[in-house]
Amino acid sequence: MGRRSKGAAAADFGPQMVGTAIFVFLCLLFFFGLGEAEASRLRLSVSQPWGILTSTYIHIGSDHLFNNMLGFVVASVIIFAANLPAPRLVRRKICAAFVYLLFLTGPIVGSVEYLIFFFYQRFDLSSCGASDVVYAVIALFIVSSALSIPLSWKRFSRRRSAKLLFVMNVFLAFLLISSLVYTPEVFFSVAPGVDVAAHIGGFLVGLLLSIYLLLPAYKRYL
Repeated sequence: MGRRSKGAAAADFGPQMVGTAIFVFLCLLFFFGLGEAEASRLRLSVSQPWGILTSTYIHIGSDHLFNNMLGFVVASVIIFAANLPAPRLVRRKICAAFVYLLFLTGPIVGSVEYLIFFFYQRFDLSSCGASDVVYAVIALFIVSSALSIPLSWKRFSRRRSAKLLFVMNVFLAFLLISSLVYTPEVFFSVAPGVDVAAHIGGFLVGLLLSIYLLLPAYKRYL
């Protein structure tokens, strides 16, 4: 019976796993399937507004691709593992939020960046990469972890495995929030040539959408 319940819980995250695979595949396809000239034409800039839809999948160099994919996959797996004990409605809402963020963060952040580029006539600027989505998923983890603390304490305090996940949730969320508050330049990877606006924009999109979707679901169980 325990195995079946765990299997059912994992099945609720099926769309998240499929979405993760599709997203990684698209990033790899764009990276290995396009030459440098073709890829540069898919970046976001004032003269290339179509980059709102394509720039998320374009990466400059293998290090850029690897770092984003590693961060994205690790965050996805942590969200999956940390929320397995959650009620079914909560799991489904988390999965829905993840899928929305996966495919809406890029266009939303890209649209805002394009308007900023256009308003200031910054023809010299361009943007690409999936880091906005990575930060949106990190925001989803922080929100789900913060909301799950009272729920986990109330419902799963007697289960050893749930206690371990509870501690992991609190610890990781604490590290991320501490970094955000005390060293925001580290949290948002501020460095020359890095599109920090996309990082901040992705995080804000993830934060707002996650709160909007998850808060009503968690309230039902508190």
